[in-house]
Amino acid sequence: MADPRDQRDGASTPPQEMPPANGEVVAGAKDTAAQAKSAVERANNPVSDDVAAPAIGHSPMPPLVALALSLLSILLIRRLRRH
Repeated sequence: MADPRDQRDGASTPPQEMPPANGEVVAGAKDTAAQAKSAVERANNPVSDDVAAPAIGHSPMPPLVALALSLLSILLIRRLRRH
C-alpha cells in the first residue's frame, strides 16, 4: 500500500535529478571559490589583539562596601555604649 503523502491528486511525482556538471561549470565554481578565499585572506581583521580586557579586581565597589560596613559598625558600637 502506497503512502498517501507521496501522491498528489492520485499521481506520484518522481524526484527531480540534477544534471551532471560539465567541466565549464566546475571550473567556474573553483575560480569563484578561489576568489572568495583570497578576498577573505586580504580582508582586515576587525577584532584586533590590542583590545584591553577588563581588569578584574579593580572595581571600586569592594573598598566602598568595606568603608560603609566600618562606619556602620562604629556607629553601632557608639550607640551600644551610650545605653
